[in-house]
Amino acid sequence: MIDNSLATNYGGNGKSGYNFDIAIINKGHYVATGAPITVGSTGVNGFCSFEDGVVRKDAARAVNATEAACGVLPVLGN
Repeated sequence: MIDNSLATNYGGNGKSGYNFDIAIINKGHYVATGAPITVGSTGVNGFCSFEDGVVRKDAARAVNATEAACGVLPVLGN
């Protein structure tokens, strides 16, 4: 569970230089993403996770709103 501020991407303004989003794919399936508001200034990498709870790093900063696209990215910290 997340608070309402994060759920609404802080009123569309992002938080700590990142925009956050969640896509509901199917009942019980989702993909959460975080992408820099301004690449190279507010952040360098994108991040995503789905119901397995593993955070993955996206050096291309693309929004990976599918499990398949997110699932092939390297695990954060590796």
